[in-house]
Amino acid sequence: MTTLPAEDITFYVPARNAGATLRTCLESIFGQTLVPAEIIVVADTASEDDTVAIAHDFPGVHVIEHANGKLGWVRNQAIAQASTDWLACSDADVILNNDWLERLAASPNTDTAVIGGCVEERISTPFDQWRAIACPHNWGDHAFRNPYMLVGNALYDRRALLSIGGYQEHLGPYDDSDLCLRLRDAGFELAYEPAARAVHLRKDSLRSVLDMRWHYVRFRQAQAFERLTGLIEKWPRNREFALQSLGKVLAAGHETVAYVSFLLFYHHALCDLRELLRRRPLVPACERQACEQQLLGGMLASLGQVDDRLATLVAEDLAGAAPDPEAGGHLLGSPPKWADYLRTAERASADFADELAHDLRAMIQASGEFLHDRARPEQVPLLPRAESAQTQAILDHLTYEPLLDEATCVRWREQLGGGSTLWLVGPAAESDRELLSRHFDVQRSTAAELDGSVSGTVIALHLEADARPLETLDALIRQADRLIVAYTPPELFIPSLEPLGARDLAGAAAKGDLEIVAFDTFVGSTTLVLKRAASRQPTHESTETVITAPA
Repeated sequence: MTTLPAEDITFYVPARNAGATLRTCLESIFGQTLVPAEIIVVADTASEDDTVAIAHDFPGVHVIEHANGKLGWVRNQAIAQASTDWLACSDADVILNNDWLERLAASPNTDTAVIGGCVEERISTPFDQWRAIACPHNWGDHAFRNPYMLVGNALYDRRALLSIGGYQEHLGPYDDSDLCLRLRDAGFELAYEPAARAVHLRKDSLRSVLDMRWHYVRFRQAQAFERLTGLIEKWPRNREFALQSLGKVLAAGHETVAYVSFLLFYHHALCDLRELLRRRPLVPACERQACEQQLLGGMLASLGQVDDRLATLVAEDLAGAAPDPEAGGHLLGSPPKWADYLRTAERASADFADELAHDLRAMIQASGEFLHDRARPEQVPLLPRAESAQTQAILDHLTYEPLLDEATCVRWREQLGGGSTLWLVGPAAESDRELLSRHFDVQRSTAAELDGSVSGTVIALHLEADARPLETLDALIRQADRLIVAYTPPELFIPSLEPLGARDLAGAAAKGDLEIVAFDTFVGSTTLVLKRAASRQPTHESTETVITAPA
């Protein structure tokens, strides 16, 4: 195994209010088996602790002091001032295993722009546990190429970063995602190496973990905050992530943190409105407060009609006040539009709570009491686990919406060959079947009927229609020559069903020795383009394998 030489690598750490962890982080960098040629700390002089002094305590560290405050600007300073072709980075609240850098520096491919490792969470609070389940910073236990994105703890080709103009400086915590998207768009590859392990030392509270998650989506869904109709359109997205994270929490057996997922729905709605108001600098402070009071008061009132105990908890955590009917909100637009928004908020609040069964709401309420130190963990009831047959019976009665359009089918035909036979597995809307039939010779089948020698392409448009989707995906990967799979979490929340995320699908593909050619995901729907590794080619002719979600 060849490794990038140490003299080709600069290591940098952005540091702001990092006094509690920076020393430990730097010690783990100096303890690397591959010690970089240069170590830079970009330290914010506006820090409210001894961050800058700790950085200066380490001989050999080049300290860049600044008061800019923007993470993207900090990263660009490190890129500009580094003197090597490769640039490693760690957040200041991360401890690296001593072979972290050596693992990442081993044999990058010619077009590899970023190689990221596995960052695990140190669980100090229940909110850290929720973060580890709902917002993991790793892609699992199997190495693969072209993940959708990588977090900031990674090894970068500095020349690739310069070629795309570095980081966008206004994006905050979304800058990593944006950078990875632009690198991929420019034709560079990303790689994930789980053997390079690190531990995230972040310690969250209930409010901070929800704020962290909202600030991440703030830039990805930026257009929603331009107008009231955008906020209305964002309600389903807030619901989807709240329920997806709730499903993950229940599947992991951590009912004690279920309340975090429930509160997220209301917390994000309030943050969404605050962001819209922030973009209107001429709205007076009193009007902003009145608008927030009206929103929160309406949501709490409608929630209270469904479950008054949960309404009391939400009011406590969001520090809301009763709505002031005399206060305005008129500067947001015409009064009818503001009234429409409030009515939508009230209806969405009640519907969200009402779709959760009474026993589930009771468990969430007990979780909230535990998180407020008013109950013991054993007082949070465990939900009974439904048999997969019961879950499957529910899924079989759901209606699955059309996913495809003409452009998607044309793209598949170009990728897979116009005359290919497609084996359609699982449900599909009539319009989707008709579209596929225009471009391919479509045959119906089941996963069990495939015999491992299929020469055409297998398509499962609704993997979420299976109570054991990962088992079905594993079987399809083993059997199919080429494969198209679409997964979107079911619209109906089913407590006994764990929703799959991009991490689950990528892990299944990597475990099956499939090379990821392209990868995309948004609000639960995931797109992966895969290619079977040369060392594991099937005996019959093999081409590209595709796992994708709807356009």
